[in-house]
Amino acid sequence: MKRTIFLILFSGIISQSVMAQLHGAEVSLERKFCIILQNESDAATIQGTNARLLAADENTRAMTTRGLLGDALKKAYSSSFMTKTVNASSNLLSFGISTLVDATKSKRSEWYKAALEQCKFQRKLSSETKTDDFYALPSQNGAMDPQNMKFKGFGLQHYLEDRHNPGNGQPVFKMFCRVKTDDEGIQSIVNHGKFLVELEEFNFKPLYCGLPNDPMSRNLNSFDFEKRKDLTLSIRVKIFSSWFSDIAAFTLEQQLGEFLITATINKEMLSDDGTFVYNSSNPNHRELVSLSGDCFMVPRSYTGTMDGSTSTPTWGTGQYRIEMELAEDCVINDDYYLIRESGNGRRQAESALPGKTHWDKAKWKTEWRSMQTARRSDSFLKGTWNSIVRAYKGDGWIETFTDPLTTSITNVETQKLAEWLKIK
Repeated sequence: MKRTIFLILFSGIISQSVMAQLHGAEVSLERKFCIILQNESDAATIQGTNARLLAADENTRAMTTRGLLGDALKKAYSSSFMTKTVNASSNLLSFGISTLVDATKSKRSEWYKAALEQCKFQRKLSSETKTDDFYALPSQNGAMDPQNMKFKGFGLQHYLEDRHNPGNGQPVFKMFCRVKTDDEGIQSIVNHGKFLVELEEFNFKPLYCGLPNDPMSRNLNSFDFEKRKDLTLSIRVKIFSSWFSDIAAFTLEQQLGEFLITATINKEMLSDDGTFVYNSSNPNHRELVSLSGDCFMVPRSYTGTMDGSTSTPTWGTGQYRIEMELAEDCVINDDYYLIRESGNGRRQAESALPGKTHWDKAKWKTEWRSMQTARRSDSFLKGTWNSIVRAYKGDGWIETFTDPLTTSITNVETQKLAEWLKIK
């Protein structure tokens, strides 16, 4: 059953608006990134995983009843929490921004250099505080007791939203990975203390991606497979934890593991509306999309006793934090800008002599003139700031990052964010 998550988005202020037409109305579209962390809300499902862990490791003992677990989960999911962090430029590190060009230059080599710099779009999304508890209940079996794990998986969404009309915009991509609880996943937890994930959902609309990366331009240069090729999207996920041991040792911000999702986008694999939708049963898709990595189970902190009257050693529910790094890459399709002709002026095959090949000025100069109109403005840079919204909704955390430096202009169809901000 899918849940629709409604976000209250806290937009950054931009001193220089970038406007477009959306069904006759002026809009300013800015990029937003949404980290999704999903928890298991069904006690029976958690107990089923516990039973499989017990069967795989006879030395592991159950410590809770279904009733206690159910009550704990009900209490955990009965609250709603929201915080806002502003001036959080350290949380959204923007890099890979193209170098602005000198208007006095007009050489093709300068255009090519600038175009290459626009072939990379990268963002680092980092939470400052702990995200959530990894387990639903404390344990008496030790710091690495894997039972009652409520962590279900993580995801990332990238979308464009109208700053002046929240709820309208365009999806760019959505990815969600679920913890593996099949035989392979259980054996990894029992034998190595590590959990694995599998790709449950992945869709990407290249037209609205961050390439070409020209954030200072007042025109959105939509991605064009004719002009650019070898489009690749990668998402690196890092998981960190801090914990306190029973010998009074404190470990701070230790990286536990890393996952890498990489997708090579083939134009021939796009749907009619220009979206790549991953299908694990399609062998061609499995060749284009890969997932690697693993992560140690989150250690539980030593918390002393269950209550003030007993001396039973107890370990907590484990806290963790996630960082994600997004990267989009492509290369210039030289063939689009080259004209190959024979001596009589007719177009020749790719094997034409180098002397018969020249660059099409009408094509590259058009792009060059567009680049020259972009200017870095001190008032613009000083007037921008990022914001983060953390929300606990239903069965997980959602953390939304605003990136005003990549505000874009485009003609898009009206569409409610709620239609595609869904978690299974």
